[in-house]
Amino acid sequence: MMNLNKILIPVDGSERSLEAIELSKTLFKSQAVEIHLLNVVEVNYIVQESIQKELIDQSNEVLDIAASKIKDYKVIKSSIVGTPYKDIIDYAKKEDINMIIMTRMGLSGLQRYLIGSVTSKVVSHSPVPVLVIPEKPLD
Repeated sequence: MMNLNKILIPVDGSERSLEAIELSKTLFKSQAVEIHLLNVVEVNYIVQESIQKELIDQSNEVLDIAASKIKDYKVIKSSIVGTPYKDIIDYAKKEDINMIIMTRMGLSGLQRYLIGSVTSKVVSHSPVPVLVIPEKPLD
């Protein structure tokens, strides 16, 4: 049986990414897991230090909002500047994460083909199981 005591939930500030937190609360008791919240600030170009600091401040705000949804759990918050899918995978390896829970962001077929989605890249390269929360069907 797999020991699931360290769960990684990447969050980007969207309502969709917070759904992974809600699901984790239904799957795991607060005493049983340590939840790692990770926000990766993607910077594809050189930016001024003041702008980078502002992006990190926004990232920390995103993490604080996410953490407020799981107050009864042991939560570790991390903000990284980098490439989302690579840093999610690297973080999972470095922190001995047992499972990643994330949402599918719902890119269109052409966008997914051209740039790929973070979720599909994480699923393809992750060393641990990835639980992907599908989009809710339209009513």
